[in-house]
Amino acid sequence: MSLPIQKTNIKKVFSDFLESQKLSKVSIKNYKSDLSHFKKWFIQELEAIGTSPKNLNEIIPFITSETALNYSKFLASGDSPKATVARRLSTLRRFGTFLEENEILGFNFASGVSGPIQKKFDLSSIVTSFEAHLEKEKVSKNTIKNYLSDVRQFLTWVQENAD
Repeated sequence: MSLPIQKTNIKKVFSDFLESQKLSKVSIKNYKSDLSHFKKWFIQELEAIGTSPKNLNEIIPFITSETALNYSKFLASGDSPKATVARRLSTLRRFGTFLEENEILGFNFASGVSGPIQKKFDLSSIVTSFEAHLEKEKVSKNTIKNYLSDVRQFLTWVQENAD
């Protein structure tokens, strides 16, 4: 379905799209808030280069993949919790998909953007805690040894494949 950008209230159509996905009211509220955050940031970016868009429809022709990457960097450099950053980037990806599926943009500008980078976790701390739990549960020493070996192998694999 191709929507004529000039005659369409993109924010309203996106909101209707979210509602059609049977999302909770809280999720829809968060999507709208996150989209407004992106719009406000991007309008400021465009104003800095001499363009004066007023609304979401007017910024869409300026959106590129670089826009999404720059927004991601902006979010990462701020004080927002990682969960908020991850949610805002998820909103951006969904909005990008929406724009592409409705042929408003010919590509998903946010497809290459991932969530905040998670710190590597401390494997020895996790294994030690699990070992203490097993001992408390009175699991046999041989079973503990086997479980810990499996857990170490799994956590090493997760850490190597998380990036």
